[in-house]
Amino acid sequence: MREVARAAADLVEHLRCGGAPTLLEVEVERWHGHYEGDPLDYRAEGARESMELVDPIALARLHLDPELARHIDAQVDAEMDEALAAARRAPLPRPRDLSNLVVAPPTSRPANDGDVMITGQRGDGTVRYMDAIHRALEAAMDADPSVYLVGVDVSTGIFRVTAGLAERFGRDRVIDTPISESAIVGSSVGAAMAGMRPVAEIMFIDFIGVCFDQLLNQAAKLRFMTGGAVEIPLVVRTQYGAGRSAGAQHSQSLEAMLGAVVGLKVVMPSTPADAYGLMRTAIDDPNPVIFIEHRHLYGTKATEFRADHRVPSDRRAWFVPARG
Repeated sequence: MREVARAAADLVEHLRCGGAPTLLEVEVERWHGHYEGDPLDYRAEGARESMELVDPIALARLHLDPELARHIDAQVDAEMDEALAAARRAPLPRPRDLSNLVVAPPTSRPANDGDVMITGQRGDGTVRYMDAIHRALEAAMDADPSVYLVGVDVSTGIFRVTAGLAERFGRDRVIDTPISESAIVGSSVGAAMAGMRPVAEIMFIDFIGVCFDQLLNQAAKLRFMTGGAVEIPLVVRTQYGAGRSAGAQHSQSLEAMLGAVVGLKVVMPSTPADAYGLMRTAIDDPNPVIFIEHRHLYGTKATEFRADHRVPSDRRAWFVPARG
């Protein structure tokens, strides 16, 4: 322990004097195996006994008053016993509540948009699909400061859907990142757990494979694994569609794979009004939502609609885009 403290102090002083970033590597033994039931065949005989001689917790215990050590042990044992007894007293879950531990019930957030209309940029009484998504993001960020955008080049947008939002809301709410889908989605899962409402962009749906662990094993499962204690209000925006010189790694349709993941909602809007309404609903949803946009629809137009338009999503929802 003294050696670690001394090395850390030296490094801190080194950095304060303008030194280069440095990595402090500390090699430690672990008391238990990699998984429950690990036979620990790789550990040398007598290794555990030697660990007790250098374990910081065991060494700290030697400096405690014996009576205090016994008191701490008794407190810990009592807390563990009470937790076990409480678990055994708890009633069995009701079947109708089962899904609530996987997917949080939708919350009703008021649409304070009055009679405002979502209008197009061309003044011809129509709204483009891509503009509907832009207006939905803009309205959600206006209404709730916990909503922010994060992803590669979201300040401009590869398809210009998010262009202009950084100038309006600032770079602390429209965050450009390196090309690291795992970091984009992983950090967004943590932010959602902490009460934020991130909208994370994965530029092409093909790149979902890079961050599939964060979606499959983290975002989709954390509510269940915490007994419903946390919510993951996360939207992952992505787009798909063959053509436009996109190769095999930029043209796949992976919505069926994502739809098989328990705990994720997958939505695919087919009209400008649905794109707006579903995006507003997805951002309000307390669950992770994969929002898939067909890039061939970005330029399609429909008549103007009200800003309080919403598309309900009280269950796993599929909205297959129109063809042709």
